[in-house]
Amino acid sequence: RWPAFVGQIPAIEIPDQSIFCQSLFEWIQAYPTLAQTLVAILILVHAWLINALTKRYNLDESLYKLAGLMYIFITSCFRDFHILSTIIVANTFLIIALYQSFETYKRKSCFPNIFNVGMWLGVASLVHFPYIAFAIAGFMGIMILRSPRIQEWLTYLLGVFLPFFLTGVWHYWHGSTSWLTNVAAFSMPQWLTFIGKPSLITYAALGFFGVAIALAIASFGVYYNRKVIGAQRYISILYWFLLASGLTLLLQRGVHLSHLLVCSVPLSIFVGMSFAHMNRQAAEFLHVILIMAAYALYFMVAI
Repeated sequence: RWPAFVGQIPAIEIPDQSIFCQSLFEWIQAYPTLAQTLVAILILVHAWLINALTKRYNLDESLYKLAGLMYIFITSCFRDFHILSTIIVANTFLIIALYQSFETYKRKSCFPNIFNVGMWLGVASLVHFPYIAFAIAGFMGIMILRSPRIQEWLTYLLGVFLPFFLTGVWHYWHGSTSWLTNVAAFSMPQWLTFIGKPSLITYAALGFFGVAIALAIASFGVYYNRKVIGAQRYISILYWFLLASGLTLLLQRGVHLSHLLVCSVPLSIFVGMSFAHMNRQAAEFLHVILIMAAYALYFMVAI
């Protein structure tokens, strides 16, 4: 990420679909080094949380820190990702929502956890509105882990709605309704519009993510088989989150290459599992090749 620190690429991405981050990002753009330090810290924290998630819930005994390593690589391998974006901030709350979702398994009463799943997904969508699509994945996660009662469904929906309600009340109290204009649902004609012209880095990023997602789907049996029932259910939830990341495209206004980071949390776990089940020498060789390719692509584009 050193090119962003020395100012060779923009430090931040000014959001137009964020209710929480608009003012913060407008202020922090005057301090690019601070912005890059913040995004680096966030990515390291995310990687640590993902590693702790895989260990705590025993997703794969051989995974061990590979998921966090893959998250760092995925979020840093292309120049367009070297910015402080609302997606990186929203991923913080997405990971917390995953923790809360997994905690509902085999609990007789878990209303606080169910409420927290909805609340953190609601907060994530306030940071980056297309993340509201993950509310579907949260809903399916509860379905997979337990047989919810109507009270639990209402609790979950209340959690999703509450951040929006409180934000609306705060803005109404201060006599402002401008926050509504940041919601993509009110800009339907601009759905699925793409920013910028395709370049070498665009095709490389699409190819890398396409192959990684295809590998994750094709390896379902490898990830799922020979796991305890709990781990199988957690993996199923991650697939729903991967699917929901694709649905965010339908709500994204002005699609930029950095939007690929929406799938970085579940994808990093799946890619880490793929590496964990490879021959050690082959995995190390592939890792080195990917890093060299990322550097080569950066310098080719820079020239």
